[in-house]
Amino acid sequence: MATQRIVFTEWLPDQPSSTNALVDAKNVMPNQVGYKPFPTAQNYGSAAGEDLIATVSGKFDDVTQLFSGSATKLYQYNGVNHINVSKSSRIISNIERTSNVVTITTTTAHGYSVSDSVTVGAITNTGINGTFTVASVPSTTTFTYAQVGADIASVADSGRVYRDTYNASQWHFTQFGPNVLAVDNNSKVQYWEVNQSVSFEDASADAPVAKYITTVRDFVVTANVGGVANKVQWSDINDFTNWTSGSASQADFQLLPDGNTIQGITGGEFGVIFLEKAVVRMSYIGSPLFFQFDTIARNLGCIASGSIVQFGATSFWLADDGFYSTDGNVVTPIGVEKIDRYFFDNLDYNSLSTISSSIDPVNKLVVWNYPKATGGRELIMYNWQIQRWSRAETDVTTMAYAATATTTLEALDNFGTIDTLPASLDSSIWAGGIATLKGTRGQYIVAFNGSSATANIVTPDLEIGFNSTITLARTQIDNGSSTVQVASRKMLDDTITYSSSVTTDDENRASLRSSGRYHRLSVTPTGNWTSAIGVDVDITPRGLR
Repeated sequence: MATQRIVFTEWLPDQPSSTNALVDAKNVMPNQVGYKPFPTAQNYGSAAGEDLIATVSGKFDDVTQLFSGSATKLYQYNGVNHINVSKSSRIISNIERTSNVVTITTTTAHGYSVSDSVTVGAITNTGINGTFTVASVPSTTTFTYAQVGADIASVADSGRVYRDTYNASQWHFTQFGPNVLAVDNNSKVQYWEVNQSVSFEDASADAPVAKYITTVRDFVVTANVGGVANKVQWSDINDFTNWTSGSASQADFQLLPDGNTIQGITGGEFGVIFLEKAVVRMSYIGSPLFFQFDTIARNLGCIASGSIVQFGATSFWLADDGFYSTDGNVVTPIGVEKIDRYFFDNLDYNSLSTISSSIDPVNKLVVWNYPKATGGRELIMYNWQIQRWSRAETDVTTMAYAATATTTLEALDNFGTIDTLPASLDSSIWAGGIATLKGTRGQYIVAFNGSSATANIVTPDLEIGFNSTITLARTQIDNGSSTVQVASRKMLDDTITYSSSVTTDDENRASLRSSGRYHRLSVTPTGNWTSAIGVDVDITPRGLR
């Protein structure tokens, strides 16, 4: 009898099972040696009222504010609720209804005009709420609309009223100084000044309508602008409110001559523009051209805008033949002969537009959320430090990288009792400014900080001679135990059938008995485990009859 250790090495689904690579690494994150548990997603705060498609945080000085976007609205999450802060959203200070005419007073100039459609959300006098047409504008802070109902004497109230809605299939954000900027391909660039604004507003009258946005050095840069799919346009230096080209401004635009449609852009000291069939670096060179555009990859581009994500100076994305990264100079394939074939075999090509991505800086992960051809969604994760992959099941619809909003002790009362809190009191979700892996699921922002998802690690096929019998497995699981199944077969093309699960004892041993030429083990760590290293198996060669 011989004991052989099977170390939980790389998950390489593109490789044959008879190599030294794991067959599966589900609901885990790669370690330098082995794997650690992947947390489940927990709802963060209350429902927004509409399905969310994006979330982002803005931080300036010591203030962190968390935002999310739906198809028609932008929200600020205040630690308890999602507040509609869409363009021209205004705070109500006073209401009155006389002879079936409601007069609303706002704390600041509302900017509304007769015939505008407005939605009213008073907090106290909810009977005046709804969507109405502005009938008159007596002053810059008052407007009226018709509504049948009993008279209400002039009284202070609160809540919000807003005029404009959006028509977004995607939201993209960047931060420029204290300002959070957003684009949806239907509205002018929107801005919010952290800890100052009460609603998002147009950056300026000449701000562009764009699909994508980033910050490059001292400029705000937009891409796929105004329906021109190959157009890049940038603001004046240090001024996101000035987009007019001319001798008095460094604002300008560029049409990229090849590469087809722009799919996204990342920023920093330089910009990287991802087109369908090219990758272009955007470098500041000063007057008179301001920016130089160099193609760093031709006939290699991006097939899904949501796959583009950046950490530091490195950008990651999905091309039509697999996953890549670039530092702005060198383009590097990161999934070739590892997971590219697995990904495309499982991808629902009809839903490419729903791919999203994010960064988990603590665990050094790039995370892509994609639709599966068989239904549902899956996360595929890449640790850029050790260049290893894993996967996770999910019902989260979009991924995001955002910091938490500060929640006061008083605000926690809104969640009910301590038993109904979505996370323990010492969880990082209650501390403002903590950058975490986030996403959206229906009407909720979610944070990946729940209990460990049920993991499964499947070893490569083990072969000792032409026939052998496994009799015992000892899993190497730190701070936990496991259940083990074994599948043995004579030929590689035989059907793989696993035995019943065997729970390990106090010494992490599982008694098994299975004969064949090829053996693989399926290990499910249990308990409060912290790392899964491998499994030792007792295996005895057998003769053939």
